[in-house]
Parts: sequence; C-alpha cells; structure tokens
Amino acid sequence: MRWLYDPRTSWLILGATTLLLGTLATLQYHWLGEVSRAEAERLRAGLDSALERFALDFDRELARVAVHFLGNRAFSAADDAGELPADGERVAARLREWRQTAPYPELILDVLRWDRGDDRWDLQCLDESAARFERCAVPELESLESRFGAPEPIRGRLGPPSWPQLLLPEVPATIIPRFNFSTPASRPSVSGWLLIRFNLDFLGGTLTPELGARHLAWGGELEFEYGVFSRDDVETYVPVHRSDPRLPVQHYLEGDRRIELFRPLPREILRDLLFERGLPVPGFSGRPRGRSGDRGPRAFERSARPVAGPGWGFDGRSSSRSWVLAVRHPEGSLDIAVRRARYRNLVVSSGVLLLLGLTMAMLLVAVRRTRELSAHRVELVAGITHELRTPLAAIRSLAQNLADGIVDQPEKARRYGQMIEGQGARLSALVEQSLELSGILAGGRSYAFEAVAVTDAVTAAMSDCRPLLEDGGELESRFAEDLPAVQADPVALRKAVGNLIANAIKYGGEDGWVGIEIFRSSLGKNSEVAVRISDHGPGIPRDEQSRLFDAFYRGRDAAEAQVPGSGLGLSLVKHIVDAHGGRVDVRSEPGQGSAFTIFLPALEKSDVDARDPAD
Repeated sequence: MRWLYDPRTSWLILGATTLLLGTLATLQYHWLGEVSRAEAERLRAGLDSALERFALDFDRELARVAVHFLGNRAFSAADDAGELPADGERVAARLREWRQTAPYPELILDVLRWDRGDDRWDLQCLDESAARFERCAVPELESLESRFGAPEPIRGRLGPPSWPQLLLPEVPATIIPRFNFSTPASRPSVSGWLLIRFNLDFLGGTLTPELGARHLAWGGELEFEYGVFSRDDVETYVPVHRSDPRLPVQHYLEGDRRIELFRPLPREILRDLLFERGLPVPGFSGRPRGRSGDRGPRAFERSARPVAGPGWGFDGRSSSRSWVLAVRHPEGSLDIAVRRARYRNLVVSSGVLLLLGLTMAMLLVAVRRTRELSAHRVELVAGITHELRTPLAAIRSLAQNLADGIVDQPEKARRYGQMIEGQGARLSALVEQSLELSGILAGGRSYAFEAVAVTDAVTAAMSDCRPLLEDGGELESRFAEDLPAVQADPVALRKAVGNLIANAIKYGGEDGWVGIEIFRSSLGKNSEVAVRISDHGPGIPRDEQSRLFDAFYRGRDAAEAQVPGSGLGLSLVKHIVDAHGGRVDVRSEPGQGSAFTIFLPALEKSDVDARDPAD
C-alpha cells in the first residue's frame, strides 16, 4: 500500500476522479433532460385523461336527467291513438321520482314545456303541486324565440339523441323533443320541446367541486387550479366555479388545458344510460324488433336507422355557446413545473457529485496528512534519539573515565561530577520537554486557567533563567503600568516565557543582552497584553523563520556552531500560546538580532472571572 503515499499517485487519482465526475455530470444532465421530457409527456397525458373523465362524468350526470324523463308517455305529443294527452301529471311524477331516487336530486331547478303555436312559441312551467303546465314568463329564456324565429314545422328523419345539449350558457338546460306522430313514422314532426333547467348554484357549488376533487386531486391534494366558465357568442366568459375565487378568470384561461362541457355523450355511454331505463336508442342495432307496420311512438322507439346531423329535430344553432373547463398548474404551467423540478433534480444531483468530489479530495488530503504525520513521527523519534544520544554519550564517557581510575585527583573528580550533573540536567530537560510536547500533541495536556498578572509570570521566568547568564550578561526589563490581567495557566505561561528568555540567552550574541518588555496592544477591537523578548544575536534568515516553531527544527547557524539544544523549546511555546487563545510573532533581520512577542487576550476588570478562552 505504499503506492498510496506516492504524490504522483495522489495526482493521478485526483485527475481520474475529476474526469469521472465530469463524465457523470454530463450524462446526468442529458439523462435528467430525457426524464423531464418523459415526465412532461406523462403529466400532459394524465391531465388530458383527467379532464376527459371530468367532462364525461359531468355530461353523464346532465344526460341522466334527460334519460330519466325520456319515454313515449312522458313527453310525446300523441299516444298510440293519436290523441293529445295532458302530460303534466306524468312529467310531475317523473320529477318526483327524480327527487327521491337520483344521486343528485338538487340538479334540476324546474321543468318547462316549449310548444310551437300558430305564430309564436308557447312557454309553460310545470306546477309540481298541481301536476300541470301553466303559461308563464321566464325572462332568462326570452332570447330563445328571437333566435329560433317564427314557428315552422320541423321535420326530418330521426337520428340518435344528442345529450346533453346546452340551450343558453347562462341558463343551462337540456331539451327533450315532443314529437307529433300523426305523420308517417319515418317523418314525424317536432311540435315542441320539454326544457329541463339545471340548478346553476348546485352545478357550481357542489357537482363541479366534487368532480374536481375526484379527478384533479392527485395524491389526495388538489394538484391543479381549475375553473368552469360559461361562454357566449362574443367569447365572454362568466365564472361558474373557481377552485380559488381570488384568481381572475384570465388566470385560468391562460393555463395548460381547456375542454368543453355540455358535449354530446359518446353513443356507447348514452346507450348504457338508456339501457338503464330499459329504453332503446335509434341508430343502434340489436334492439327488440317490432311488428311490421307499427306506427306511433313504439315504432319510433324501435327505429334503428342512423342519420346525419343534429338528433331529434334540434338544429344546434347554439353550438357556439358552451361551458369551458380550464386547468392551470399552480406554478404557471406544466412546462414550468417540470422545468423547475428538473432544476431541483440538477441541484440535488450536482450536490451529490460535489459531495463525492469533496469526499475524494478530503480522502486525498487525509492520505497526504497521514503521510506527513508518519514522516513527522519518524522525524520526531529520530530527533529525540539524536538529542538523547549526546548527553548519554557524555555521561558514559565521563563515568568510564572515573571507573578506569583515570581521575585520581579530588579536584578532577569534582569537575567530572559537575560535568555529569550538567549532562544529566540536560538529559532531564530534554525528557521533560519531550513528554510535554507528547502530551500536547496527544491532547492529554490540560491547563488550569485563572486570572494571571503577566508581570508576575515574567518576573518568575526571569528568576529561573538568571543562572544561565554568563559573566557580563544582562536581563533588561521594561514593564508598562496598569496592565490588565490575562486568563492563563501561570505555570505554562512561565514556562513559555522562560523558553524564549533561555533561547535569547543562548543565541543572543557575545554581549549576552536580553531585553524583556511588557506592554498593551490591540487586535481590532480586542485588547491584548504583549510580552516581547529581544536579543542582539546574529538574527534568523528569512527562509528559516516559517519553520522555527516546528519540533526539533534548528537553524543552520545553530547546527554549524554546535550550540546545545533540542529544537523543542519554540514548538512548546507555540502550542502553549495557542492553547491560551494567543499568538506568537517573530521579527528578525540577519545581523540585527531577533525579537519574539507573545500576544495574549486581556481581561477587563468586569471579566476577571471569565471562563477559559480555549473551551
């Protein structure tokens, strides 16, 4: 598995992954386009089917009314004997039967009879209580006479009935012709019509919403906005029902689909309705045969000859007037809804691909960091081993000389003992620093934070380092007044400052001068306390300054001069200051000395008891 740690392998995997994700993104884009087009076609087909079922159910319920009243003794102008019956009782009986047995009893508003007189049309209304027709005036139907003109005999061969028929859009009604069979059976005349007016409030308030919930609610919720409108000859649309009354009429008419209502039912559906009543339909075969030569209504009912044109004498001159069902998707149209769904799918799928790419990138970064960590561990072990070897070798050499009796004078023995003690102290310091760094890197080092006066910690660190000064060395301090406290672990802070002072003494040059300054600083709106340790040493090259805080790193000059040291001091300083929420800055120019500055967040007087900033 070493090939995974090869940088070239990482770049190869990254390139292959990028190419693969790009290919997947391209295929996904085209695939989602195809899916969106198929979804749009499916939705359009489903909507067309739903509208067709809506219209068929609507027209079926209206045609059921006409079929209920259809019958030779219910509407004919003559019975078998050719006499004119007073059919008000039979029509009233049919109306009462409708009220009692029909699925929608409220559908019928009233029943009227419209007969052809000598020079005018005679309109009569059914009085249900008296069971008779009486002449009446219906303002809503006044336009019928002007549209149909003077009464003339209406003759023609009988064709299949055409229901439902819309006489006036604003007064929805179906018609049943009243035949006069005094003429030969093949050419009966229409003497008038039975008009059955529908309850407009029931159509718009009950039947239409029920059909909308049945056919346009997909998944239990209304998926489309829809409206039913009556349309006259001048293309004026009057709302009968709107799923959302707040929306204007034009909002629905500019939608996805329209379909007309009050269309003549397909012959198969009309045949089924007539069969329910036990009635034959002219124009269909398979009816019970009558006796040869039969005349009158029964002969008419047994007729099976199809004809072209409007059925049963109604001339269809109101065909330009109709009702319209208009449907619109809430998002504007089906195309917009599908397009937005495609965009959402693209966003989701792109997010998945992006997540895959980021995962692969993070995996490569993790592999790289693992490689670097492994190398760092090897370097750490090698550094500790190298640093331990020097004092151990010195101790062994001095001890061997003592054991061999080379040292035979008390003064030399005392000097050897001092040298062994010094190397032992160096070894102890190295072990302590290694353990300290190991605990920090492992996350097991905890700090006891409290409000600390920086001057106290720096003063203690100076005391610890004074024994390191050689003859002529000097620690020059300058502390600002009224410095705020900081939230810190006093022992750790003392150790960090002590490491910087010790380094300055060690690398500070021949004069041995070390300057220690404490002052107040700021970072943006935040107040800080700064501790600066300066020296007059040879300085640090710019190319080495970025690596000063790496564990076991030592500059070229220090290594060449064989200055004792482990390279752990500055690394410990960096970790301690980071744990305190601060920062370390280094300024150095070759030949002009160096200055290391620790910046720690200051505590205001009201925040002396604030909690640990590292938490």
